[in-house]
Amino acid sequence: MSMLELTRTNVDSSTIIRDEITGKSGHVIWKIRFSEPLDPVSVNTSNMYVTDAAGMVVKTAIKYNTETNYIEIKPLSEYSLETDYYLNITKNVMSASGKNLKHEVKLLFKIKP
Repeated sequence: MSMLELTRTNVDSSTIIRDEITGKSGHVIWKIRFSEPLDPVSVNTSNMYVTDAAGMVVKTAIKYNTETNYIEIKPLSEYSLETDYYLNITKNVMSASGKNLKHEVKLLFKIKP
């Protein structure tokens, strides 16, 4: 199973610049599209989560659309500006046919003012 698309959107219509997100708000929603339908049980905050630079988990809500294979990861409170964060997706994410993700994903991002 491989990811086809990894995008980020900002509710304030911010501009994305490399691994830095520039805008008025630290409320970024990650949208991740998988190439195969997922086992909904594996779509959870243990397998998909955001951490800060110190490794502390940021509370998020995850929503999975079974028709489009998109997952949205939304923070429950705004990210702090000028702080490094990591979007983490573990190999425990499984397809509906029982295959695990081949590689873990760890994406560094920062919210810029």
